[in-house]
Amino acid sequence: MFKQYLVVGFTVIALTGCLDVEDKSDEKVVAALEQQNELLQQQLEQSNQQKVSVTLAGVVANVVTGAAVNNASAILTFGSGTSQTASISGGNFQFTGTPANSDYELVIRSNTGEFLERTFYGRTRSVSSSGAVFQDLGKLEVAAGVERTFAVFDETTGDSISTLVFWGDANSGSGRNAESHYIKGSYDAATKRYKITVPEKITTVISASLDLDKDGINEYAIINNPSENNLRFYSENLAFTDNFFLIDKRTSSGNFKESVELRVSVVDANAQAIPGLALSVKDAINGNIDAIYDATTKQYVLTALLSDTVQVMSPAFSYQGKNYASSNLQVSKTQYPNVYRVSVYSYQEITFADQEKRVFNLVLQPTVYTSSSNIYVSSKTNVVDISNPEFKVFYSAPVTLLPDSAKLYQTNKLTITPGNQSADDLVLPGITEITVAREEVPVDVNLSLSNTLLTLSPTVALASGNTYEFVVGALMDKALGMSNDVSGDSLSFSVPAAVGEFNINDVRLDNNNNFTLGAPIKAENTAGQSVTYSYWEPQNSSSVYIYLPASISTLKSLTLRRQLTTTDNVSSFDNEVITPVNQSQIHASSTYVLSLASNEYLRNNSGLSVVRGASVGNGYWHYVYSGRYMPDNRAGYVNEITFSYSYETKAGVVATGLIKLPVQ
Repeated sequence: MFKQYLVVGFTVIALTGCLDVEDKSDEKVVAALEQQNELLQQQLEQSNQQKVSVTLAGVVANVVTGAAVNNASAILTFGSGTSQTASISGGNFQFTGTPANSDYELVIRSNTGEFLERTFYGRTRSVSSSGAVFQDLGKLEVAAGVERTFAVFDETTGDSISTLVFWGDANSGSGRNAESHYIKGSYDAATKRYKITVPEKITTVISASLDLDKDGINEYAIINNPSENNLRFYSENLAFTDNFFLIDKRTSSGNFKESVELRVSVVDANAQAIPGLALSVKDAINGNIDAIYDATTKQYVLTALLSDTVQVMSPAFSYQGKNYASSNLQVSKTQYPNVYRVSVYSYQEITFADQEKRVFNLVLQPTVYTSSSNIYVSSKTNVVDISNPEFKVFYSAPVTLLPDSAKLYQTNKLTITPGNQSADDLVLPGITEITVAREEVPVDVNLSLSNTLLTLSPTVALASGNTYEFVVGALMDKALGMSNDVSGDSLSFSVPAAVGEFNINDVRLDNNNNFTLGAPIKAENTAGQSVTYSYWEPQNSSSVYIYLPASISTLKSLTLRRQLTTTDNVSSFDNEVITPVNQSQIHASSTYVLSLASNEYLRNNSGLSVVRGASVGNGYWHYVYSGRYMPDNRAGYVNEITFSYSYETKAGVVATGLIKLPVQ
């Protein structure tokens, strides 16, 4: 059986389901507006087609035989949901009167089952002049189906994995990821293999989600790429790599704590055992475990729980007239069963054939510490556990703390000072100042293990959405009585922002024009001076931005498609796609919104990007350009954009629907 360890970098997103957007307005008014918009949209489409239209044409051929196909259909669909069907004869098809500059979905389907259905995505030509234009799509290839088979096994047990759902994507172009346009595989219990029918000689991506219950946590992991969310490969490679192996994270050693026995020999340069030392394990899982010395084997013995990594620390000590530096060793799990990595001064991998016993016979040879030696960091915390934000530094020699040796700072303390806040500050009325500064956070400081292990822990709760830094300055070398500022004993980290579930109704449109509903956002500044403006200013158009809440960080994807734009009561049909989130990556700028009167002076000493003319609410927002230039929505004048949307959360929840957003 040939094992294939797969490197993967592809995510399949299935969009299903629907989420309704509630409109608080009177239902009859809403229904009338929707009916009016639908009628207006149809009129606009007809008008646009009369002014300019695109004729789409192409030829469909069998990629294996090269012959043109017959007795087939081409189904063309645009973002508005309108579809046209054309017959294919001699391989040729043609669509007339299609809208310009619009995304389309073209399905080629055999009426007799001669070949597998295939979908092509594209965009019609952008045309500025009136009249009809021709767009040749060229040759579109299809093929009859061939069956491919493969097996997936549990790396630890060797058992067949039967619960994955595989999809084949043979489509061309970038478009909708609906399951209806994919090919679904199946599992054959008799042969314990998966099978899927794919078009012959056409590149088909076959993939399956490793998150079986869609809760955002993968049940399986790829051996050499454990962070990947999908098992993915190409149909053409199946002849050579038809067996795949995964780790079941629910039962593998990487998902539970196992008891290990660490037997550590500490020897000098002559390989002679050094007795009387205080080796220990100190971590959140084990607490404090002190070694027991086995005089027979001359080993220090510790029995500890191993979840991912366990570290044994040997503090600095003196023996037979020599000073020895602190030492440590780590035993870590690897991605392979029964294979562990031991880190002392170098890396080595130890394989254990006996799965019942975990006994490690290890050797430490500490470094002799002289008067010319500098203290260094033997080990330290590299990733802060936010639930228990301790910072530990294990030094090579005993140290003494100085008054300002150890600190914790919040590095992005945001302060907004309006001019009318206090008569005692330096911010005058009519001015608002925004600053970001470092602010000290109270911290508990503890030295242990013969003054070699420094532990810092905050005494107050850390605020979410902020950045912090543990800083250790100059220390006193206890043995030499010298001050020493050791490098590498500081650490920066972030506390993730606390965000709730994403709600599409939290999305806003704003043109940043200092007005909302035709009136100033703020009627006066902090000096009590009223905002003055000309009667036409609220009617001015500005670039409209889509403001998105911080909760988009919980999304895997978010797509907005402009459907209808209404500017001062005049509506126009639209079909432009905006993708703020794709494959869990946010493609939107971030800013801090601070709504101020237009005659207020902003003194920005923060280094932050600050938007002051929006009315979406103060705080951090993400934003993208809507592609439109419009005035505010106000009495007697409707200014809004209707979007169709689809999104998928990282937990696997999928939602689609329509939403109308007024320009604020």
